[in-house]
Amino acid sequence: RRTLEGGAEGSEPVEAHAAAVGREREHLGAVAAIDFGGVGAVAAFHQVGALARVPDHAIVAALAFQILGVTGVEADDVIGTLAAQAQGLGIDVLVSTGDKDMAQLVGPHVTLVNTMSNTVMDSAGVVEKFGVRPDQIVDFLALTGDTVDNVPGVTKCGPKTAAKWLAEYGSLDGVIANADKVGGKIGESLREALPRLPLSRELVTIKTDVPLEFSPVDLSQRDADTTQLRELYTRYEFKAAL
Repeated sequence: RRTLEGGAEGSEPVEAHAAAVGREREHLGAVAAIDFGGVGAVAAFHQVGALARVPDHAIVAALAFQILGVTGVEADDVIGTLAAQAQGLGIDVLVSTGDKDMAQLVGPHVTLVNTMSNTVMDSAGVVEKFGVRPDQIVDFLALTGDTVDNVPGVTKCGPKTAAKWLAEYGSLDGVIANADKVGGKIGESLREALPRLPLSRELVTIKTDVPLEFSPVDLSQRDADTTQLRELYTRYEFKAAL
């Protein structure tokens, strides 16, 4: 059985977006996906409980994560592409992340793990947490919006309302087609939001077709450089990791 684990690396506090790893009973390798070309970077590793800003790529490299960045492409899209490729090859995928957007990648071979809360989320977990299936997450997020990522949704449409609409109408397209049937103030808000909902859906969709220089099967196992890590942790005073 092979497994692919995934993450993104950059300057924000560690929240574990995944570096991708494949394994056949043991890891084949790891890659840290990085935002390049003006798309804000996100830190992507969690090491021995040390939560800190990543000073540079040296630590990630010393941890034996191969570093991958595509100019102008968000790390989420790199991870999404690797996950989709691995799933197509029948490789189980483990994506380490606290980002709810990543729930759209969950499937028979894709699972999320949040190292901050020590929780794992499979398809059933997505339904339990959001009230919708993984394949409905994009439409769910388009309806609720995301103030952090500046994604406009339907005003005052919370998770329960979005899940209710998707349960009744099946998809965002179904909700849009039946918008005139939704009553009350929330119905008015839905109809007012109709012109921007396609854009909201586009903004929350993780790409799975980014051209990459290698595929999951090209990943190879490497040992962490403990000498280099010790020097870097000491230099940057990552005392909890020493």
